[in-house]
Amino acid sequence: MITITTLACHRDIEMALMSLKSFVHNYKDEYKIHVYEDGSLTAEDKEKLFEIPGIEIKDKKEVDALADEALRSHPFCQKWRGQNAFTVKLFDMAVVEDNDYVYFDSDVFFIKPFVGLERGKYGREDLVLMSDRFDYYSVNFFERFIHPRIKFPDKINAGFYYLRNGAIDFDLFEWLFSKEEYFPKDREPWRVSLADQTAWALLGANCNGKIWRKEQAIIPASMDEIKPDTIAIHLIKRLEGFEEIYARVNDLIYQESPGIITMETENLKFSNPVSAAFEKLKFRLTENK
Repeated sequence: MITITTLACHRDIEMALMSLKSFVHNYKDEYKIHVYEDGSLTAEDKEKLFEIPGIEIKDKKEVDALADEALRSHPFCQKWRGQNAFTVKLFDMAVVEDNDYVYFDSDVFFIKPFVGLERGKYGREDLVLMSDRFDYYSVNFFERFIHPRIKFPDKINAGFYYLRNGAIDFDLFEWLFSKEEYFPKDREPWRVSLADQTAWALLGANCNGKIWRKEQAIIPASMDEIKPDTIAIHLIKRLEGFEEIYARVNDLIYQESPGIITMETENLKFSNPVSAAFEKLKFRLTENK
């Protein structure tokens, strides 16, 4: 049985509910669901969540206590924990969960019947992330290539990942967050917002890391990008096609399907400084599209 984790907050509760329902409807193997909260969930929000089978809401005070204790020997991690809601999935879940688990953001939706999240039965990977449209890290492309230990795979997104129990490396995260040239004291907002994704990408490069097969887990900018073997769609509000896809997401979740698809993985890819610079330029020219 695989453990599913997600992060819920009051502001996005309706989207989180739809995301979870899409998983429950389409995943065809055993699972349990652990919901982590940011402290903003109301009693009504929790009531709605408990209507979903297999849900357990993790008490924030208990999680805070466990994470604080676990990170006592990692002061830079401890300092970064709580800088934004997404550090919950970087630190808290890895501390609290005692089995392999799969995490997905509240804007990830599952649109085909599928299996394959229990990677111990399949590829035995340490970490499986998803592919992004561009590189989004807390270090820029130049910084990525001037330090020998910073080796990031290309275009990694941490919105939907699998983590093997025991694969987390808080020593590696401690090293990363101790580098104040990349994580300065003034806390540049763009670096803070991408801190968890940066750490996951670095971990992926330093363990048996893979990505979900690109056609199966996508970040679509239009309906045309959703293919017959697409299982998971991660909807990003800044992308041009968000409104169109989100308006049709309920139909996608409950569409008829001829069979069950198995999630697969593929190898990480690594770029050189020239290709990284080109990707950065392409990103700016397309204005995030």
